[in-house]
Amino acid sequence: MAQANDYYSVLGVDRKASKEEIKKAYKKKAKTYHPDVNKAPGAEERFKEVQEAYEVLSDDEARENYDRFGQHWRERSQAGQGGGDPFGQQQSGGFRTSRTQAEGMDFDDLYRQFFGGAQGGGGFFNEDGGFDIRDAPADQEAQLSVSLDELVQGGKMRVQVGEKELNIKLPESVISGQRIRLKGMGGVSRDGVKGDLYVTLQIKPDSHYTIDRYDLAVELQVAPWHAALGTEAKIRLPGGGMLNVKVPQGMTAGQKLRLTGKGLRKPDGSSGDLYITLAVTVPRAASEKVKELYRELAKEQSFDPRLS
Repeated sequence: MAQANDYYSVLGVDRKASKEEIKKAYKKKAKTYHPDVNKAPGAEERFKEVQEAYEVLSDDEARENYDRFGQHWRERSQAGQGGGDPFGQQQSGGFRTSRTQAEGMDFDDLYRQFFGGAQGGGGFFNEDGGFDIRDAPADQEAQLSVSLDELVQGGKMRVQVGEKELNIKLPESVISGQRIRLKGMGGVSRDGVKGDLYVTLQIKPDSHYTIDRYDLAVELQVAPWHAALGTEAKIRLPGGGMLNVKVPQGMTAGQKLRLTGKGLRKPDGSSGDLYITLAVTVPRAASEKVKELYRELAKEQSFDPRLS
């Protein structure tokens, strides 16, 4: 235990440290060495040392006696008071604790630091400042990969969580990498508390469309005369819908058309945009007549090969 050590060194603070600095150092050390977090050999013993150091240095009277008498402060202070435990120490959760430790500390915050998102196992700080080992909610994690069509169509999807398979309903607006929380659909802890299920969504690559959050992008191949004279094209949208796209005359390769509101649904109910990039493709001459037409075109429309 920490009696063979210097309490200030255990917490890593100066001997003139304020109460706030001591509390901050304790939180950091406790989070590092708590046995439910740190499984390394000696971590539990270090955690007990940190707790004992904080018990003493956070109590004004105990700290004064420690500063005065050093490592023998407990015996001398008790002798001066007629024996007994001057700090009202109690045993709780297997660790020495005191009411002073519970005062002025946000133990709920410290608990969240220790066990936020934990899957089973854990505990909480009781009203005496002690740490009681209890079962934290059995939260679980899962991955769900969906195609762009499935994302747009929505509805229920099947997700594998350990040995069980669940049907979940996709939210109307999601993006790749989004983490969805499904309350009460995780595991069940030893004390019967239902955990949450966190599903991370990944959108599979699409053969035509690329996704940038809520915007979609696609490439439209047209012939040179389409770009020169304009045309209309019918394209398939994700989810199975069809869209007529008008290509204005005089467009060149690489130019983009922006179709507002034809992208993916946003959380506010609006939709992203669809960007169509024009790709000009020269069809292969499939017959002698087509070759002759190409020759006529070359005579009528002069164009010298050049670097772009």
